[in-house]
Amino acid sequence: MGTKDAISSAQKQRLPPMVEIGMTRQKSRTTVSRAALMCVPVMTFPTLAHTQAPAGPPADAAEALVRAYPDFLERIAANDIVWKDGTRMPIDDGKGAKGFDAMLDDPDIKDMFSMQYPLGEKGLAPAINFDPGRTRYLPLFKKMYGDCQAVGFMSNAASVVWLPSKGGKSVEFTRINGAAAALQKVSDELDKLP
Repeated sequence: MGTKDAISSAQKQRLPPMVEIGMTRQKSRTTVSRAALMCVPVMTFPTLAHTQAPAGPPADAAEALVRAYPDFLERIAANDIVWKDGTRMPIDDGKGAKGFDAMLDDPDIKDMFSMQYPLGEKGLAPAINFDPGRTRYLPLFKKMYGDCQAVGFMSNAASVVWLPSKGGKSVEFTRINGAAAALQKVSDELDKLP
């Protein structure tokens, strides 16, 4: 393995969340998947996007998740998120507080909300191991968006023209939950900038 192919743990911790989406861990190296953006779309939680508590998930994080995805999620029952089809997923795995690497490697739903985006601190470098939105509970994403390794996965994809006036490369992105349309709006807004 060449040095440009290897990404150290320290380097990986400094990657922005969108780069991390395309990373898959293997025993001795990290590689970038072809369908990186399609595998695990970034979920946004409008009611939580700009809160500022530095430690721990907000008490209503799971409820916000249910409100954000009403086509898939039905309710909270005790420690579970209940899907419309009756599937239950635990909010808290009971393992207690986790270190940064443990949250990335073995998260629960609660861990996805453990770091909140800071409000108004534009241009400041984040603290080491402070990366809101990077922790993802993969069973939730696979159930909602599908397994990117499965046959037929791309049937839910739509082309998004990224920065049309600046080259306009197309990327395939999921239509589920309006994600492709939302990404196109982001691109269009960014495209207006100099």
